[in-house]
Amino acid sequence: MVKIMNTLLQNKNTIIIPSHQKQIIFHDASKTTEYIVEENAELNLFDIVVGEKEYKSTAHIILKGKNASVQLYGMFFASTDEVFEMNHLVEHQASHTTSKIMTRGALGGKAKASYTGRILIAKGMAGCSGNQEARTLLLSRDAHVDMVPHLEIGNNDVQCSHSVSVSYIDELKKFYLESRGVGESDVVQTIVSGHFDEMIQRIPDKKRQKKFVTAIEQYVKV
Repeated sequence: MVKIMNTLLQNKNTIIIPSHQKQIIFHDASKTTEYIVEENAELNLFDIVVGEKEYKSTAHIILKGKNASVQLYGMFFASTDEVFEMNHLVEHQASHTTSKIMTRGALGGKAKASYTGRILIAKGMAGCSGNQEARTLLLSRDAHVDMVPHLEIGNNDVQCSHSVSVSYIDELKKFYLESRGVGESDVVQTIVSGHFDEMIQRIPDKKRQKKFVTAIEQYVKV
């Protein structure tokens, strides 16, 4: 059974994903949250920010039981002078555990963001898989992002990878679309929407999907 829930935080919040359960959680960044995933359990975690002036998020996932898994999706969009910080940590504390961290961001105006993604595989935990991928699109020369991926692996019997990219709008792609009669604002919207499309489709909440898409549309119209 899949449960969709919003995290209610106190000074420090701990959420346990019981054995053999699958849960979908929208992370609340009010305080640091620790998610403990037990044996054969699965967590789909969404950390999404749009429309906030300041945002600081820390999500700490512990894969505690054998065959536990997490898919962590981070998304951020800012268009003026917002300041965002996003920190994701996954600890593999059991054998045959799996983690996947995917992050997409876009920054316009003078917005600033920092992102840190860490995967730690404890010594002796064999058969683990950990992957992280983070991409940020800068829409302005005044926007800035710091992205720090980190892998700490305690043994050789694992499969791990990480990739990070920071880019501006592809001028060749922009020229190609404009040469086919697409207006400049529509070109920007097409490129930015394409950057996020895979992630937006993964959001299991139509209202949250619409909020993110609307923010992109409003940015383009300014």
